[in-house]
Amino acid sequence: MKPESLIRESDVQYGVKALLSAVGFDCYSLSQGRTTRQSAGLPDLIALHPSRGVLFVECKRPDGRRSAAQSLFATRCIRAGVGYVCCSKLETMQAYLASQGIIAMQL
Repeated sequence: MKPESLIRESDVQYGVKALLSAVGFDCYSLSQGRTTRQSAGLPDLIALHPSRGVLFVECKRPDGRRSAAQSLFATRCIRAGVGYVCCSKLETMQAYLASQGIIAMQL
C-alpha cells in the first residue's frame, strides 16, 4: 500500500470502482483530466445497481477538498434522496456499503 502522501485521486477511484463492480454496480467514469464543457460539480463516478439504484461518487486524494460546485451537487443529491459518497480512501466506500446493507464489515 502506498503512503498516504503518494496516493492520487486516480488510485482512489480505481479501488472504489473495483469494489463497486465486485458488489454488482455498473460504473461509469465522468472524471476528466482537462477542462471540458461538462457541468461543474458532476462527480467522478456514476454507479448503477439493479436493485439499489444510482450512487454518485466523488473521489479525492487524501488531502483533497470538494469545490463549491461539487459541494452543491452533494447537497442536492442528499436533498433528493439519491446516494452520494465523497471518499478519499477505500474504507469510506466500504463503510457506506456496509451502512446500506450491501456488504458486511468484518470486525
